[in-house]
Amino acid sequence: MPDVVPEGVRGAYGLRVGGLSAASHLLPRADPAWPLVEVTVMGNARKAPPSEDEDTRVLYMPEGGYVVLERRGAVTFHPDSSIPEEEIVHPLLGPIGAIFAQWMGREPLHAAAFIHGGAAWGLVGPSLSGKSTLLAHLHAEGYPILTDDLVVVEDRTVFAGPLCLDLRSSPPEIESGIPARRGTRQRIVFDESVPDAGLGGFFYLRWGSTLKAEPVPPPERIRYLADNRRSNWAPLDPGALVHLARFPAWVVSRPEDGLAAESLALILDVIARQPRGL
Repeated sequence: MPDVVPEGVRGAYGLRVGGLSAASHLLPRADPAWPLVEVTVMGNARKAPPSEDEDTRVLYMPEGGYVVLERRGAVTFHPDSSIPEEEIVHPLLGPIGAIFAQWMGREPLHAAAFIHGGAAWGLVGPSLSGKSTLLAHLHAEGYPILTDDLVVVEDRTVFAGPLCLDLRSSPPEIESGIPARRGTRQRIVFDESVPDAGLGGFFYLRWGSTLKAEPVPPPERIRYLADNRRSNWAPLDPGALVHLARFPAWVVSRPEDGLAAESLALILDVIARQPRGL
């Protein structure tokens, strides 16, 4: 990407995003060479959605209504009720970004990522695995946050997501965020760092009885990656997963009743022990 990114070009997940000017403060700078996706919000969802094909996908929103994605770069919302642009940026841009990623031959993973030592490190796991809570602790410690809930990888490049993360409730040791998503989340907004970063490796989050980090042997890494794809409508690309399996990975087990700070310290210690130049 260019050394200097124009200030007015905004996007996420390796896409330039248009049509969301009211929430552009939640979008990081974007490479002008990234593909453009134009977002339009229509009226209610009385019109039946179109049929899906290889160039058209339909997503159904939890609050009612649907979104039509067209491979040519159009995203059209048909909500049952009004929807703030801040909610489109996060969390709804996540599944949209995952589908466009697969159209573009990129891999979308159900993961968050932060930057340490100039590299992007993925925290991988399903909902309720503690990704956002660990990100909140990392943010409080001053580590740059790259993305929450969706990691899009192309070759070894990890693209930045929206400049916020949402918590169901803020841990006592973390400063409370602002109410978001109709008051169901606490939103922490952070400063942008970079539009993308080189991949360092992955940490797969699990709940367990004790705190520990165990390396994932290379032959097993492909299975872990395949199990954590964010969108599965497109066929698996074995070559892409083999490439990503070259990067180091660990399973981090920790008790559900806390130890977020200790988990973070363990992850950072693992990273510190890695040889430079990965």
